[in-house]
Amino acid sequence: MNLNDFEQYSNEVIVSRGKDYYEWQHVNAVQESRPGHYTAIVNGSEEYHIEVKMDEAENIQYSSCNCPYDVGDICKHEAAVFFALRNRNASFAYGKDRKEPALQDLLQGLTKQDLIQIVVEYADRNAEMEQELRLHYGPQKSGVSASKELIQQYIELAEVDGFVHFRNASRAVKGAELVLEKMEESIDDEEIKMAVLLGETVLSEMIDLLQYCDDSGGDVGMVIEEALDKIDIAILRGEDILSDSEKREIVQKLIEVARQDKYKGWNDWRFTLLQCCVPFCHLTDCRTMLEEELETILTEKNSDNWSASFDREQIKLIQLDLIEQFDPVEKREAFLESNIDSSKFRKRVIHDNVDQANYEKVVALCLDGEERDKQYPGLERQWQEYRYQAYEALHDEPNQKSLGMSLLLNGDYDYFLKIKQLYSEKEWPQVLEYITDHLSQTGFNGNVYVRILKEEGLTEKLLAYCQNHPGTIADLYPHLQKEYPEHVTDIFIEFIHVMAERSSNRKGYRDVCRVIKTFRKACGQEKANVIIKELESKYYRKPAFLDELARV
Repeated sequence: MNLNDFEQYSNEVIVSRGKDYYEWQHVNAVQESRPGHYTAIVNGSEEYHIEVKMDEAENIQYSSCNCPYDVGDICKHEAAVFFALRNRNASFAYGKDRKEPALQDLLQGLTKQDLIQIVVEYADRNAEMEQELRLHYGPQKSGVSASKELIQQYIELAEVDGFVHFRNASRAVKGAELVLEKMEESIDDEEIKMAVLLGETVLSEMIDLLQYCDDSGGDVGMVIEEALDKIDIAILRGEDILSDSEKREIVQKLIEVARQDKYKGWNDWRFTLLQCCVPFCHLTDCRTMLEEELETILTEKNSDNWSASFDREQIKLIQLDLIEQFDPVEKREAFLESNIDSSKFRKRVIHDNVDQANYEKVVALCLDGEERDKQYPGLERQWQEYRYQAYEALHDEPNQKSLGMSLLLNGDYDYFLKIKQLYSEKEWPQVLEYITDHLSQTGFNGNVYVRILKEEGLTEKLLAYCQNHPGTIADLYPHLQKEYPEHVTDIFIEFIHVMAERSSNRKGYRDVCRVIKTFRKACGQEKANVIIKELESKYYRKPAFLDELARV
């Protein structure tokens, strides 16, 4: 639809409400981020963010709003922005005809005293602003307490009846994000202890927030991950800066934090915190503290359920990291062999043997892994792929053919060309017939089957596949049109009619019209016009469908 007549294509009530929003001056911050791409904020029950993309003729190519309305094509907030954009050169006073001076230019002429007065007055009316200023410019000793207050204030602003809805989650973490910026400044200034304390504050407050926040959008989780990353960076930076006593203090602090009950429900983050301690474990007492904590957790994880097994594996990985960094290579090899039942450790042993060109050992490790993990298809497949690589290195063609065929028939197209290279031109047709017949009969790996048919130019079988799966015609017609033009037309027509019968809303009608456009490209305008007329006649009581057909 075009900006100048979008009302004709939109719900009358929505258009009316959008016009009210525009006239009541609820549309703010309209900006053209790049040619034809606009963003705006509409003030409703809360702030809603709208994006609009237009071409040079002001045809609206795309628009979106983050409000929950999903009944029609546009909401009242989008309609309001459309009105604002239409009038942007008139009373809206927007764009090139009116250039507001930059804020920096406005403030440049003020005295220092005037600027101080402005900041103080705004901070008096905005507690969050005051906390942000104190966080960034206040005394260092108040950094942690000020950070905690700032985080909590933003959370309180986002709460409704003691709960943070997912739409408010990004607002709830704003204070934590500001503290992370302060944390980064502390790392740059080599204030490592302060950086770690700020990171721990963010973690503590965000994990508490998860108890009463819908984090469907992942805002809280991303802040936690970033805090852990920055703690790790701070510790790596501190290896050459901190004294031994400071390193011991940090390791002890992180272990105490990870031991808190709140972290036991989030073991990934708990173990990441403990992992952060490893760089300081060149100090004997730091390593002792960490190893004792890991052993304590291991004794708690004595059940055989999946969660306990995963946690044990994470602990073992930290222990391996300690060994790899500070112990002889023989101890690493012994540790890996003693934990070979774990897939992560088996993978490392396999990689070691590949590096040493010990491919017979690789095959044995993989076969053992396949037997142990046959109830886990993903892991079993991984060991098979490593085994195939070993057979390649050993030039073991019989096993390459056998295993490669198994992997191919189970859905991995990459092995098709590998297998083909192992057979002579005389042998290949019979092998190809076996592959295609098997895939056709099982029907589980249609994508692999189609790719092979296209690769080998087996158009007769490809046509049969399209006839059995009409929905694929829009993608496969280029491979069939030259030899089977009439069949292509018939399949398209059948598929379009089936889609039309099943469609009951505008999205479905648009999907039908997209296929008609492909049909027109494949079979010509004349045939497309015929089917459009047929659909218009059959569905004359569906105005939305007729509207979409008219656009084709």
